[in-house]
Amino acid sequence: MNPPVKLVFALALGALAIAAAPPRRDETPSGCDPVELNLRLEHVQSVDISRACGNISWPWAYRGQVGRELTMRSYGRHHADSTFARRLAAFLIEDARIDTATEVPSTRVECDPSAAKPMYLLEFHAGKQSTYAVVWFELGVALFFDAEVPLGMEPMGDRADSVWTALAQLLDDDPLLRKEPPQAPTGAALAKLHGDDVQVDVVPDPIETVAPKFPFTAQELGIEGLVMVRVKVGADGSVQDALVIHGHRLLRDEALKAVWKWRFAPAERHGERVAAWVAVPVRFTLE
Repeated sequence: MNPPVKLVFALALGALAIAAAPPRRDETPSGCDPVELNLRLEHVQSVDISRACGNISWPWAYRGQVGRELTMRSYGRHHADSTFARRLAAFLIEDARIDTATEVPSTRVECDPSAAKPMYLLEFHAGKQSTYAVVWFELGVALFFDAEVPLGMEPMGDRADSVWTALAQLLDDDPLLRKEPPQAPTGAALAKLHGDDVQVDVVPDPIETVAPKFPFTAQELGIEGLVMVRVKVGADGSVQDALVIHGHRLLRDEALKAVWKWRFAPAERHGERVAAWVAVPVRFTLE
């Protein structure tokens, strides 16, 4: 007999709609783990390099089947051995300043090679562990993450030229790398990176909600808990993006399916409707 099920919605709207205060100097910001990143890239054995395209927004985050089109993609893979991989890793992180990965703004890149931009996905291999980096030359940053966890962002500065040259040597059939590298923003312009979080006067408010189903397997195993969903609400009140920040694997698909169907009264800034992110915690509870 299945255990009784109780679904509880705990809404904490606005937690992500307003830009967070900067961390104290003795704090490590979320989405930033320099120690873990250096350990991962210390003994890499190989690297795969591809063009990055699609939605370059929180590429480590899980969006479920409904949001599978809102994921980053890659094509044109090239493989390189440990010598090249370690040299490339050293160019990227040796003595580098690692900042939070969540400060990188979103962008979309066409997957048509004729409309490609110089943005590359690196997959570093060390045993069974993979560490990814999106190298965004137009912005001059490298964004590091594993399959579902952000590890940090590095403003490449002058080292971008070394990374560009290394990639050009390996990807000798890539016409973008035959050109001069794009000029990335520097100084104050680079310091203005703030991701997609914006200050708003009125946070989004749900006006139409759909209850998620409690997965049968989770019921059978007695699994309950909280799934935290990060939702981007458009100026028209529709859900434009939804991804899991954390939550049990057996619960997160149903939480996402439900939240994708919600509608909101949109955020407002200076009297105008604007797109904004909000946090939607959904708790699954067994009785």
